[in-house]
Amino acid sequence: MSHSKRDMGGIIMIFVILIVGIALTPTVTELVIGATGVANASFPGNLTGAARAIYLLVPLFWVIIIVAVALAGVVIWLKGTTT
Repeated sequence: MSHSKRDMGGIIMIFVILIVGIALTPTVTELVIGATGVANASFPGNLTGAARAIYLLVPLFWVIIIVAVALAGVVIWLKGTTT
């Protein structure tokens, strides 16, 4: 099975998206911690109750979306190279 340079561009783009998404994960986590006040007991944050509980799941959804986009890209790339 031979791959052209155009096919390799797709897989490189998938890796770039994956690396950028993983690199931004700490930033997303810090924003969530700042808004919910998890790390600072003297400042409880702007969110309470159910909104806080849902907002604490944002980093999890962020990582799930990054992995899903990467997997979808790989599947699309593999389907395109087998034809």
